[in-house]
Amino acid sequence: MPDRNDAWDLAQQTAVAMLIGSVSAAGPDAAAIATAAGPLFQAALSAIVGSIRGTRADHAAEVLIDAAREAGATSVSAFAEFIEDAVSDERSQELLARALTVAQDAASRAKRRAAGRSIAAGVADKDTKVDEELIFLRVLDDLDAPHFRLLHLMSAEAPPHHGDPARPQLAVPSGWMRWDLAEADSGLADTVLALLSGLQRHGLISTGELRTPGGVQEPIYTVTDYGRRFHARLADPV
Repeated sequence: MPDRNDAWDLAQQTAVAMLIGSVSAAGPDAAAIATAAGPLFQAALSAIVGSIRGTRADHAAEVLIDAAREAGATSVSAFAEFIEDAVSDERSQELLARALTVAQDAASRAKRRAAGRSIAAGVADKDTKVDEELIFLRVLDDLDAPHFRLLHLMSAEAPPHHGDPARPQLAVPSGWMRWDLAEADSGLADTVLALLSGLQRHGLISTGELRTPGGVQEPIYTVTDYGRRFHARLADPV
């Protein structure tokens, strides 16, 4: 990730100004960048974010910066080229619009970061990735910080093994039971079932069943491959 510098500060000012419909507010250099980005850029963003104000505009601009950085842009001119590419056809415009809509009201920095990564992935491979990224953004929009917290717990730690030491010959799957999760993070104890339901609904975790010593079938939860990829997009940049 490139270091913050004057060029990136200017890029952010430009993005914010465009998002709130006042390019002149960012100064003559910002207006020049807007012109360089082309009329398609201006028309698309004005249609997408005409109602964005204040913090919501900052969030949307932040996502644009994240997306450009993820794509390897390290200068103001590269930033402008990336954004112009991002609005170069209707499908990628839809992706950008969806990502900015998700980002503008997202208090979670991880959620906004993931939206930026989604834009970058879609722009990099418009032929095959846009539809996939639109689905990703739909999932992202439906989840909140507690879901991410639980997914991080389940992804970052090895799930417990529930085998019976008296019968080691029996194959018993490793996985999380609801009380394992409540014990690992007491702050999620009251909502863990609702959070698990949300993660399962979107295929981020899978469930099996485990027969307890009392003969009761209890669900056991594990993170899916898609869940791990989703979690990776929420992580801080390396």
